[in-house]
Amino acid sequence: MQLEIVKATVLEATKGANIILQWHRACKVRKTCSDTISKAVRAIGRVGINYDNMAAVKEKRENGELPAESAGLPWGVWAIFPYLIEHKGKYYLRLYKGTSTTTKPFAQYYRNGIAVSFDDVKDDLLASEKGEKIGDCFTCKIEDMTAINWEPVYPSVNIESSKESKTSEVMPIEA
Repeated sequence: MQLEIVKATVLEATKGANIILQWHRACKVRKTCSDTISKAVRAIGRVGINYDNMAAVKEKRENGELPAESAGLPWGVWAIFPYLIEHKGKYYLRLYKGTSTTTKPFAQYYRNGIAVSFDDVKDDLLASEKGEKIGDCFTCKIEDMTAINWEPVYPSVNIESSKESKTSEVMPIEA
C-alpha cells in the first residue's frame, strides 16, 4: 500500500516540483552499542527530473568532473523512470536538491524511542551515518517514508494510515 501511495503522489506532482518528505529509519551503530538508535528526517526534494538534463550535471560532464556519457544507475533498475528505483525487492524514490536556499533538512535522533540530540548518539554511530550527504541526487527507501507533501497547500498524506489532511505547514516528526 505504501508504494502505491508514493507512486500516485509523485506521478501526480509536476515534474521538478519541490516536495516535502519525512522518513524514519534505523541507524547503523557500532558493535559495542546495544541501544536502538534511529533517525527521523524532514527534507525538501524535487521529483521527476532527468539527471542527465540538469544544468549542473551538463557542466560537470563538460569540465570532466563526470564521464562524458552516463553510466546509468550505480545500483538497482528503474521501476518508473525518473521516479522509482527497484533494488533487491525494495523500492526507492529518487530525489534531487530542492530549490530553496534557506531550507535545510531537519533530523531528529532517537535512542530507544526517546528523542535525543546528535551529540548524544554520535559516538555510537558508524562513520557512514555522520556528516552531510553531498551530490546532485539522493534516494529514500519507500518503506521508511512517513509522509510526502507536494502541493502549495501541502495536502499531507500519512503513508502509515493513508489518511489525508490539509495543512499549511508540516508537523514535527514523531517517533
